[in-house]
Amino acid sequence: PRFLNSGKHDELFYEKLWKTIWGGEVWRGQITNRRKDGSEYIEDMTITPIRDSRGENSNFIAIKYDVTDRMQSEEALKASETLYRATVDAMEEAIYVIDSDLRLTLFNNTLHKWSEQFGYETHHALGKNLFEAFPFLSPETKEDYKKVLETGESLVTNEKFQFGDRVFHTETRKSMAYQNGDAQASRFVTVVRNVTERVQQERDREAIIAVASALRKTLNRSEMMPIILDKTLELMDGKGALIAMLDNVTEEIILEFANGAWKDLVDIRLDPDECATGEILKKGTLCINNDLLEFPGKFRVDLTGNLQAVVGAPLIAAGQAIGVIWVGRQRPWRKEDGSILSAIADMAANAIHRSTLYEQTENRLEQLQALQAVDQAITSTLDLRLILDVLLEKVTSQLKVDAADVLLYDGSINMLRFAARYGFRSQSTQRTVLRLDEGYAGRVVMEGQIIDVPDIEVGLKGLRPAPIFAVEEFKAYYGVPLKARGQVQGVLQIYHRSPFQAGADWLDFLQALAGQAAIAIDNAMLFEGMRKANLDLRLAYDATIEGWAMALEYRDQETVGHSRRVVKLTERLAQKMGIEGADLVNIRRGAILHDIGKMGIPDHILLKQGPLTKEEADLMRQHPIYAQKMLSAIEFLRPALDIPYSHHEKWNGKGYPQGLKGKNIPLAARIFAVVDVWDALNSDRAYREAWTKESVVDYIRSQSGKHFDPKVVKTFLEIVDDLEDGES
Repeated sequence: PRFLNSGKHDELFYEKLWKTIWGGEVWRGQITNRRKDGSEYIEDMTITPIRDSRGENSNFIAIKYDVTDRMQSEEALKASETLYRATVDAMEEAIYVIDSDLRLTLFNNTLHKWSEQFGYETHHALGKNLFEAFPFLSPETKEDYKKVLETGESLVTNEKFQFGDRVFHTETRKSMAYQNGDAQASRFVTVVRNVTERVQQERDREAIIAVASALRKTLNRSEMMPIILDKTLELMDGKGALIAMLDNVTEEIILEFANGAWKDLVDIRLDPDECATGEILKKGTLCINNDLLEFPGKFRVDLTGNLQAVVGAPLIAAGQAIGVIWVGRQRPWRKEDGSILSAIADMAANAIHRSTLYEQTENRLEQLQALQAVDQAITSTLDLRLILDVLLEKVTSQLKVDAADVLLYDGSINMLRFAARYGFRSQSTQRTVLRLDEGYAGRVVMEGQIIDVPDIEVGLKGLRPAPIFAVEEFKAYYGVPLKARGQVQGVLQIYHRSPFQAGADWLDFLQALAGQAAIAIDNAMLFEGMRKANLDLRLAYDATIEGWAMALEYRDQETVGHSRRVVKLTERLAQKMGIEGADLVNIRRGAILHDIGKMGIPDHILLKQGPLTKEEADLMRQHPIYAQKMLSAIEFLRPALDIPYSHHEKWNGKGYPQGLKGKNIPLAARIFAVVDVWDALNSDRAYREAWTKESVVDYIRSQSGKHFDPKVVKTFLEIVDDLEDGES
């Protein structure tokens, strides 16, 4: 017992020990002893019995040695290996070790979990060749290990694997683990990190940046929508995509843009209460359906085709749901996909909202420009047809309708008559006059308000559309009363070849155009009335002054027909000299009234057959002054005074009544002076016979620079050859 330091063992131990020894068996075990300093140590002991000649166990050989350090080292190593294994198994990265022959010698629990996730077996992979254990590895993997072996440096590669419908991205580090400096006995340690999520996030971020960049380059909605759908299909690996928008006018869902397998799903209208898009707009939340056949819900399966998995995200701008973006494919969608689509939807909604505001601004600007163009037409001309042509062109282009016309209301006969049209295919179908009880236009006049027929198939109660609707294939109609000063002047009619529900902005602009049209019509009618009144007044004035001239001729029988002749020839000569317009009118009036001053000359002088005395001649020379006094009191005849007052002035200054000279004499008077003398000398008088044409021409030529303006004489002689004898 002292040898065994029995103080550490109980009675049962010693009983077993002695039974073993005295039984002739070798005993091996460990015992714990105590040193003199009180510390314990462990000894490994072997006791072997030695038999004597009698075969009895009379002696024993005991061998013992201290194994305390070894035991502690083994325990520490065991604990270290346990910790190492636990650590390796706890790592997110997959780790495996292969020998120089590429046989798998170790792998951690993460790799085992991956194998279960992707459907390949690793339970019996140890000892197998790497490519036998992992058949999905690329052939380049072997070359990678060869490079590591040759260089002794770690090699990092990025790899991509496909498992069914899932893509797996890894970052793999291959390194050497030398064993006792022997390269042949060394191992390859491979650490595989799953970077699928990171790659996906980077890819998503790049794609979203690409979408944002593409959207920034355009403000046009029609260009923007295809970009959104193209990028969405590319980013989400979809097969079909579409954008459904809420029509605020009709409160319907319209499939506005589509791409991929759904490219033909455009211009389709849906009831919000009967479709999945309407539900998303109400809830404002993401929707994923991976089995439309089994759980169609409110989805139109007939529209989705063979794409049985769909995801939709609301387009929310300025706090309002304006539409939904949908993407479809065959394989299921994940929540992560929905997050990506939501990010795209947010960008798309903001871009659509921005483009809508931009287009509204542009539209308002175009409308203002259109109104300005109509204003310019109204202010630059009083030609009603021209104004209405400009108006109707702006109406059809700005309101984006197919045709328009204007009917004018004639209150005297209580009927509408055609005034202008634009955009019609056939001219023969347009009636020129309509009764108020015929068609939509009459209803507009009688009710004095807009008549709207968004769909001709539904029609307007109590009225049937005119035949022109069938001929022109019109499907929608809007009629607007043209009111000015509280009175209906006519009707502006708008036609469209597809059903059309107008919005508030559209109707406001239509009203603005109608208001301008009414003003134009009213102005034109007022002007026409004034023009007619002025024409009547002018004709009355002309008739009056012609009556005065005729009265004078009746008083002086010798000059009958003189006024008519000189007026005609004076106009001709004035036109030859480049006079036109109002100046020519005043010359004509002046020629008619050239001798009106003789109304103040007494008959005994005016009708005297013989020569006049000096006193009588002086009195006769007063008739231009009498004309000036008579006509200057009449405002509209003042511009015609040059001839009555100055036609007896002479180029050399020796004429009367003012003794004007040269160009100080009004041109009208200088022209008339030549014509007056021509006609006088060509006419018979009581005191002489008419001269011959040649004699009159010679006389007028001789008086050039004396009595007459040389330039007028020259022009007169150019036309005198065309005159017959006695003709003016």
